[in-house]
Amino acid sequence: MKNDVQDLPRPIKVDEKGWGAFLNQWSDEATLLARKQILIYGISSSWSLEGFINKLREKKISFDPEIFKGGLGYPSDNLNKQKLIQTRLKEYVEVINKLEASYSKEERLFYGHDFEFEVLLDGLRYPPADESMIVAAEQRLQVSLPESYKEFLRVSNGFLTTYGRLLPIEEIGWLKNKDPELLETWGASNQIETINIPDELYFVYGKQQDSIDFRREYLESCLLIGNDYGIRNGANWLLNPEIQLEPSEWEVLFMETSGIGAIRYRTFKELMEVSYPFDIENLQLGLKHLEEEFKKPKE
Repeated sequence: MKNDVQDLPRPIKVDEKGWGAFLNQWSDEATLLARKQILIYGISSSWSLEGFINKLREKKISFDPEIFKGGLGYPSDNLNKQKLIQTRLKEYVEVINKLEASYSKEERLFYGHDFEFEVLLDGLRYPPADESMIVAAEQRLQVSLPESYKEFLRVSNGFLTTYGRLLPIEEIGWLKNKDPELLETWGASNQIETINIPDELYFVYGKQQDSIDFRREYLESCLLIGNDYGIRNGANWLLNPEIQLEPSEWEVLFMETSGIGAIRYRTFKELMEVSYPFDIENLQLGLKHLEEEFKKPKE
């Protein structure tokens, strides 16, 4: 991803702050940027304002035009403005919910979810998973889950990102059962010829790795822990028990739905530490796009 925005958050390590503070900072920054799009410009960067209003009218959904006017500075120290902001956000979410409820199955697949709309009220985090939920999942799957992943679940049982959703623990499962179509598309059985990825290419992580250098045969064993959640250009997250480079940790595969191959991380914790600044960058780019669009002279 091209890095042409300023003020990206300083990459931080989970161990510096603990999972709770780390996820709170991520959620707070992402929610602030999503709200800025709506409150300042009246729309998210995924839609044109005219196109969104036309869709509401097409669906015969009633709405107050005031909520799309934007122009509200955010955040604000003014108590009256804070009340107006909360009212505006709630009204906006009500309209979004009505629109999504009106979609046919085909429309839902086409339009998907809009990340900025999803996080307006509640942010990115979910309530924590208690220990009994984790134990039940391990018994159901007959494995011991990676330790950093379990630490995350104890703080947030699922998480929203600009690429989709890390699933609540009760929804995770083996890829071959949860998404056989993905396995069929990317698995080793779909290769025209066997491609052996040597260790010197496979065990390269970070920016130096090539996403096509992943071993498709491992997908048969992978655990699906996140999917695109209907977000356009989203991703799937897989835990790979075949590669364990650290004690009680599994490799993680991040597979963009619009991309080729998989970006690999040594541990779940490493994945999250890298994903946080990318999420913020995506939202900053969206805000910058809206700013440029609204500066254009009206025809």
